Amino acid sequence: MQGTTINRAEAQSLPSWRLLLQYRSYIQSNALQDFVYKYAGTSLGLMWNVIHPIMLVAVFSFVFTVIMPARFQPSGGQTIPFILFLCSGLLPWLSFVDALLRGTGAFVDNAGYLRKLSIPEEVFLARTLVGSCILLCINLVVLIAAAFLYGFWPRWTWLLVPVVGLLMMLFAFGMGALLGTINVFARDAHQIVTISTQAWLWLTPITYASTAMPSWLHSAQYANPAFPYIELIREQFIYGRPGPISLWIAALLWAVAALAAGNLVLSRFRTDVRDVL
Repeated sequence: MQGTTINRAEAQSLPSWRLLLQYRSYIQSNALQDFVYKYAGTSLGLMWNVIHPIMLVAVFSFVFTVIMPARFQPSGGQTIPFILFLCSGLLPWLSFVDALLRGTGAFVDNAGYLRKLSIPEEVFLARTLVGSCILLCINLVVLIAAAFLYGFWPRWTWLLVPVVGLLMMLFAFGMGALLGTINVFARDAHQIVTISTQAWLWLTPITYASTAMPSWLHSAQYANPAFPYIELIREQFIYGRPGPISLWIAALLWAVAALAAGNLVLSRFRTDVRDVL
């Protein structure tokens, strides 16, 4: 395993990005292994990674178009099928939540390794993040397939979607370091985060357009960390626009703030994490 020669004192003295580079081979191989064996023993195997988001999109679409039809007003007067509008927000969201929840439980789930080996904590966070990035790629492929199905063809702004996705995953990585550390000392944190993401889904313009919110709440949406990422992806994929600079700034600031907060808390309690585990 690449990087196992680093002792704990040396690991604490190196910046996080150096540690991740040192263990990149371990991170990549184990993340892929976790992803491949996630549904080991099932008949459909890796196909469940595609079936889960498709089924969820189908349920949401049925509820909002058949049972309780929503008034959908697309931007710019374009005719956009609701299911495609929904996919452009829900599929990236599912990948983000996967990264957040797995990051929150990364230290507790790998307690056995952390107690016995000198592998830095960031490595386990990065391993979960890579797995969630693979899921994001699969979900984006599903999104592209849905676009082709409804007659939407590639635009140059689609090239910006992976950039926003990367910023969103960096935000999840920082939050994983922060919440994962807290979860070591207060094991209820993982359950709280799980419940909170369910409420967070409805507070984020995923099943509805951001313009549907009251005008006095438009500016307040920037206080929602998920808002700029979902809105930018929708702007780029659905409407063919790069997105306003204010959304880019918000997306970058949230990612930087999460990474800084996560690194600060993890660095402060690094030794205590291993002792408690």
